[in-house]
Amino acid sequence: MKDHLAYYEDGLKLLVKLTSRDHPRYIDMLALEASLKENIRAARTLRESSDREAQRDEILLKLNMLTEDILGISFNALCDTCVTSPLSEEQIVHPASTASIVAYNFLLSVLSAAQQALYLLSQRERIWPINCQYIVTSLKQC
Repeated sequence: MKDHLAYYEDGLKLLVKLTSRDHPRYIDMLALEASLKENIRAARTLRESSDREAQRDEILLKLNMLTEDILGISFNALCDTCVTSPLSEEQIVHPASTASIVAYNFLLSVLSAAQQALYLLSQRERIWPINCQYIVTSLKQC
């Protein structure tokens, strides 16, 4: 069974697969990948600590900004796609062009907005206009 840190490992695998080696921030991505992997390794082997968790939060903040720059979505959103629509190694294809990256980002945005709408509509609670506006805004951003 996977632990909560596997969520980030899966996101890292997908980020590496989707990032072109020619991208100007490719080296930054590799550095953050190494930092997060080391943090996760230490958390598993040496025990979790508040310092280690704070360090991981800082790495994740940087990864969110970097992934937004590279793929147009946050690292957390990328990790979410691994949970909601897991892909096998064979299904992960390195984008051949900018057009395929744009199309992929669009589909991830639509998937995220649809998942938010499904979550909202599946709740037994009352749906408020602000919740609906959030979904509409998400869809408009696609």
